[in-house]
Amino acid sequence: MARKLGILHRGICLSLAVAEGIQAPAGSRFSEIVKEAWSAIEKNFVDPTFNDQDWPQVQKEFLSREYRSQEEAYSAIRKMVDRLFQAVL
Repeated sequence: MARKLGILHRGICLSLAVAEGIQAPAGSRFSEIVKEAWSAIEKNFVDPTFNDQDWPQVQKEFLSREYRSQEEAYSAIRKMVDRLFQAVL
């Protein structure tokens, strides 16, 4: 469990760092942060079932929204991560 959290944390931190450097219009920049975080989780989460979550459905749910601020984007990322760990905890 601790290993999963560590790997996930590193992936999210990396995706947020990369997303900060993306040059895009303001509204889409925040949506891109969420997209990068989703992608990092998909690539780095050690449980291929994503704790029995329908991860493609999570993608549709979170990436179909327009995020207008950093706070909205980070809140969405926290909700994605929380959803993964609700099944574990």
